[in-house]
Amino acid sequence: MESLGDKRCCVSASPQFFTELRTSIAGKLQYWNAAAAELAEGETCAPARTEGFDEGWVFSEVCFPQTGFALSGNCAENKSHTFPRKASIPYRCVATSVEGFVQQLAVAYVARGYWFYVAGTIPKGIDPGRVDQKLIAKYGITGSKHVRAKQKRAGAARIQYLRFGSFFLLLATVGAHKFLREETTVRDVRRHPIRFGGYSISYRQGHDRTWHASVRIERWEFRLLKRHFVEMATKTSLDVLIARFAGLGFAPYAPVRDQYRILLRMINRARRLAGLESVPPEVLPKARRVVKPFE
Repeated sequence: MESLGDKRCCVSASPQFFTELRTSIAGKLQYWNAAAAELAEGETCAPARTEGFDEGWVFSEVCFPQTGFALSGNCAENKSHTFPRKASIPYRCVATSVEGFVQQLAVAYVARGYWFYVAGTIPKGIDPGRVDQKLIAKYGITGSKHVRAKQKRAGAARIQYLRFGSFFLLLATVGAHKFLREETTVRDVRRHPIRFGGYSISYRQGHDRTWHASVRIERWEFRLLKRHFVEMATKTSLDVLIARFAGLGFAPYAPVRDQYRILLRMINRARRLAGLESVPPEVLPKARRVVKPFE
């Protein structure tokens, strides 16, 4: 069998081919240099009528079909062209409900490695929108998945911002970023849970020994609930108890459902000792309702 090493290339190119290739490369370099000079002087070509590309210089004769695409002004002379980035989706950071805030925080951020945070409250009399814009601009926060993926590959921390009312959070992943260098009150959600709206949001090991975001009723809030329901267990009718239990309003994440079961057992234990009818287990919520946090 003949080895590949014995093969000889039989393709040849004429001197004219190399001459045309050198001319083409030199011409394109000339276009690029002219474009860079115009950009440095603040003179750019008219915006292109194209979308879906990152901004930069392209050669229309190479990258675009000639049909349905036209250049004007200086662009027609040097056949180079600037075009703006396709309008990006605005960064959405203002939750419209406590439930939406907690869902976005736990499911979209903490569960995806945003463990370091700074919490703050916007004082009265200050426009929250201006604070949002200032913090987003200061830390270069973006809604682009491609930019965040690039930051992750480079070993840089990704930053997110979330606000409900006057309460806001700045969150970061592991990595290098001026947010982690400049902020002096950064906390780790794995050691210091975020307390908001009666919830406690953290990142911990579950019963299956895997790490995941955890949402539960905050410890002191839960103590008050237990005291309240035990006191009213034997003094209130069954219908009122069922209505009060159903109206607690905490989203039934897995740890919250466990806490609800604890409450129900305490209520029914007190009612059985008093010879009263137990609260049926049907009052327990079955599944969490997924909400749109920013709508």
